[in-house]
Amino acid sequence: MSRRDEIPHPTFHERRLQGIIPIINLTGMDLSEIVRFLPHQFSSDPEFAKGIEKLILLSDIGPTEPTIMPVGSCVTLSPEIIPNWRELAVSDVHCGFTLVTSEISKDDFNNTGHPEWDKLCETMIDAGKSRYPEPGTLGGGNHFIDAVDVNGLINFVIHTGSFGKDKEILRGLTTKPTEFDQAYATIATQAIENRTAIFRLLKQLYGASLQMTSDKPHNFIEIDNQGMVTIYKGAQKIAPGEKAIVPASMGDVMTFISGLEGINNLRCAINHGTGRVGSRGSAKLSTEDAQNAFDLFTKKIYVPKQIHPGNICTEMPHAYRKADTFEDSVAGKNLIETYAYGTVIAVIAGI
Repeated sequence: MSRRDEIPHPTFHERRLQGIIPIINLTGMDLSEIVRFLPHQFSSDPEFAKGIEKLILLSDIGPTEPTIMPVGSCVTLSPEIIPNWRELAVSDVHCGFTLVTSEISKDDFNNTGHPEWDKLCETMIDAGKSRYPEPGTLGGGNHFIDAVDVNGLINFVIHTGSFGKDKEILRGLTTKPTEFDQAYATIATQAIENRTAIFRLLKQLYGASLQMTSDKPHNFIEIDNQGMVTIYKGAQKIAPGEKAIVPASMGDVMTFISGLEGINNLRCAINHGTGRVGSRGSAKLSTEDAQNAFDLFTKKIYVPKQIHPGNICTEMPHAYRKADTFEDSVAGKNLIETYAYGTVIAVIAGI
């Protein structure tokens, strides 16, 4: 049961943008504030608006680029009315989370597991230096590998996507549907292969008890039997009874959830995190402040020595909303239930 279940919240209701677009807004913000995150057509083009069947905005909403769907959103649209819909979905294709369970205890990891963690970090750094990257590359931005204590046992969480320049490739193909779709499928496969390769590295280092229990993308496209397109951008898809994880910052708890019946009203979309409090740039710290934050952070969480404080400071607690904000946004709405919390005890990021 969620620790927020005892707090009453009103059920969500639909609003409409331009008087046309049905919106479910879980952001806690007024629509007038949210418009700045959306491509301009959503607020200024009535013909475009007629092609939107539903727009879902989650509490981890955040800006991307002006022509791309914002992080923390899910939109269903008609490709007949919006033929150039592909330009909304060119970024971070099939980026997602892989959850790996193990029989390693927290104490065993802390006492004997750090050399393997250092080796994993070193391997990832070497992979990233390759002129021609292969599966097993972490990538930049907010991608990470976490060791997470869940009820005394270690889970590993891999957050990464494809290892190529997907945005540049796809942006040049948005007016060529067949070529775009072929390239998109290839990039999506690469993203899955990339996370799977990292899982294999973990298993080599930590043993046969490791099991991949889920792999969930949060940047992807679905097309239904009627031809309607749904774009999930920074949004996971979970059916009732299906499980997922919602990270916060590296220093906060990780929330383990399962879907309830009400999630169907959101196209089964749910947060992929708690969301940033501002841009990545605004989270950067001075050299001295970054070192101080890093020193405080590493008193509780193990970080390999190869990782520079300045490279990881934008993923520390000051940069993200707290885990409670996610639970507040969904409480009392029959969307999800929380079945566990995890504590991050080791991190690889910023490499």
